[in-house]
Amino acid sequence: MSQNSKEQVKFIRFPELQEILGGVSRAKIERDVVAGLLPRPFKLGSRTVAWKANEIEEYLASLQRVSESCYKGRVRIRRTK
Repeated sequence: MSQNSKEQVKFIRFPELQEILGGVSRAKIERDVVAGLLPRPFKLGSRTVAWKANEIEEYLASLQRVSESCYKGRVRIRRTK
């Protein structure tokens, strides 16, 4: 295979992931990984872990789909005096 035909993988490190997820804590991210809500990170070095960007994008898309389905068909009625 030539270099051009290989797909390049982008990794997201911990601080960037925290920012993407809205500033959640390290402990929350670790709990979500253990619970299977977030994909497992890859160990890149002795003290470095990172997530595949496409897996995080899929995770965020699944959150959007769930939130849309939860509110579908619900209408909030405001009462006026």
